[in-house]
Amino acid sequence: MNRILKVAAIAATASLCAFAAEEKQATRPRQGNDVQTAAQGGGKSAVRARMSQDAAVYGRDGMREIEQLYRAYSRKAENADEALKSLIEKYPKANRTGCAVMYAAQHSRGEERIKWLNRAIEQHSDCVYGDGAQVGAYARWFLAREHMRKGDKSAAEKLYAEIRAKYPDAVTHRGQRFADFMPKPNAD
Repeated sequence: MNRILKVAAIAATASLCAFAAEEKQATRPRQGNDVQTAAQGGGKSAVRARMSQDAAVYGRDGMREIEQLYRAYSRKAENADEALKSLIEKYPKANRTGCAVMYAAQHSRGEERIKWLNRAIEQHSDCVYGDGAQVGAYARWFLAREHMRKGDKSAAEKLYAEIRAKYPDAVTHRGQRFADFMPKPNAD
């Protein structure tokens, strides 16, 4: 019994250390980017808040499984597709599920990408990556770019307006504010 408790304690510690390492990585200044915005600081607190919320719902064992499934998917392990399916079925509201759905969108093309982006917007807009990037802002930005590619400027501008309104301080994975490089609002 003591051995089981020791193994459980070690596993829990390893999981917390992995989260701390990700958080430390996210706060490290990025190469070639001297922009460290207040939004990143808010992003880190949003990550902590979201992880705490998930921990209250799923407990340690659930959090451990969520993290394992997320890593299997995001690192394209042999069982990546099954990992994504398990995240969506077993942990539909988990933060890491939203991040995985956004990764699925980024790695898809055409209508499949649009399907994943819409899912990210509708079901996971409140999810936050470990570096503070917000799924809601990212999904809208990618979908706006898809609309622009198809020539639907009006739909793209609507999504850009949503980013400005709902995520004014949202940052990319590189710490750049979306507002700094999005097209300016149409003055028509």
